[in-house]
Amino acid sequence: MKKTINEAILAGLCEESKRQRPARNDILLTVAVLALTIALTELMRMAAVGSQSIILVYTLAVLVISRFTPGYACGIAAALVSTFAYDLLITEPRLGFSFTIGYPITLISMLLVTFVTSTLAIQLKTQVRLARDKEHRTQLLYEINQKLLAARDEDSIIQLANHHLVSHLGRAAIFYTEDPSRGGAGAAEEACDGSSVDIFHTEAELKRVHSIFKRGGSDPALLFDDTALSVEYMPVITKDRLAGLIGVSCRESALDEGSRSFLRLLTGQVALAMELQITSDDRNRSLMESEKEKMRGSLLRAISRNLNKPLEHILENTRLLEEDSSADRERLLREIREDTQGLIRKVENIHTIANISRDMLKVSKTVSSANEVIGRAVDTVRGRFPEWQFHTHYPDQELMVPMDSSLINQVLLNLLENAVKYSPAGSLILVNLYRQEHCAVVEISDNGGGVPQEVLDGLGEAPPSSREAFMESVRGIGIGLSICQAVVQAHDGEIKGSNRADGGVKFSFTLPLQDAAQ
Repeated sequence: MKKTINEAILAGLCEESKRQRPARNDILLTVAVLALTIALTELMRMAAVGSQSIILVYTLAVLVISRFTPGYACGIAAALVSTFAYDLLITEPRLGFSFTIGYPITLISMLLVTFVTSTLAIQLKTQVRLARDKEHRTQLLYEINQKLLAARDEDSIIQLANHHLVSHLGRAAIFYTEDPSRGGAGAAEEACDGSSVDIFHTEAELKRVHSIFKRGGSDPALLFDDTALSVEYMPVITKDRLAGLIGVSCRESALDEGSRSFLRLLTGQVALAMELQITSDDRNRSLMESEKEKMRGSLLRAISRNLNKPLEHILENTRLLEEDSSADRERLLREIREDTQGLIRKVENIHTIANISRDMLKVSKTVSSANEVIGRAVDTVRGRFPEWQFHTHYPDQELMVPMDSSLINQVLLNLLENAVKYSPAGSLILVNLYRQEHCAVVEISDNGGGVPQEVLDGLGEAPPSSREAFMESVRGIGIGLSICQAVVQAHDGEIKGSNRADGGVKFSFTLPLQDAAQ
């Protein structure tokens, strides 16, 4: 990979160097340096300075020109002018060429020295530029690679790829993940200069893309059509299959070798990022399936354990009614009825949580009196638990709320039974209903032992292990508060809980009133 990057950078920079031409300022600099050199060497001749020192001055001038001008043109021109200037102005006869008279070796040596000096200076400058640009390009590719690997999903990878292509190539780009004939529209991004992306959506280009997908990106003739300036494509191959196709606009001009190498390298990094993303998604999917199996097993065990006890109680009471004529029939029948009602609520909870897990929780709202719904729920729990005291407070004006009465009744029963279970017999349980702006607020408070703060903070979130232990006992199968959260949210309300300073816990939830819903 490193060798490929080096070759790509070197090829791009060499081609760029070949295209460099001296600008007007470079020509003026060359003329100025040569004029200054000629003037200086004329003074040195008049001062009887040796010819070897004068040759060194001309060589230095060529070196300076080669250093500060691009390409080879100015340096080579300076070498030729310096040689002929030395022959014309320094050697005898002056103002005449003496190449064939007496100084052929000297002039040839000077020409070679200045030419080699110019060439070496230009090559050194080119190598410095190559090294600097190579470092920049390597750093750039590294940063792009880090961003691609950090991308969380396929859309982020596509967005990053298009952004860097447009930024560094200055051309419109498009990224296909699916054949256009199957609905793949492709994610396109315009160039900074506003170049249109319409070129990608012509009938000819769409047919080309379809052919590339059909052949798995293996036909080079389809990737770049050198007979017309249109779009150049690069396939994204992951696990020996075509995972995507990157296209770059060539409407204005074809890609040079350096740009094509950058496109090739970026495509390789995108393929690696997508392959890692696929692997990560597969691993996460396997973990989720494993977790689902564990949760399903835990739920079935919990259901079995918590339905078994009331069923045994019902069976025992039924046996007593059949075998013992002196048994307290009224008490036994009441216990059977209470156990049966408890089983019905547990089955309702199971049905509700199943719908929640499949996103199938349906809410059939009708405008109902919140006062009446709360009163029925409190009477039900009071009848089952006469040892506890239930105090209710309603506003003077009846609150009409669009709700699914059966689901809200389920929420109230869950919260009330939790208050009973986690407060001692004879405790006071307060139920308060009031209006707050456009919502009805229901509060249920007890004076029991309270609830772990992490349970209250994470209400409605995935339960942590400490929460699972508490929730397991809340409704027997660990779903009471989760059901309350889901039902209240389905009514566009909120639920929260807090531990009271004097002991116990207070749960409250809101429901939009009829006027707010309208």
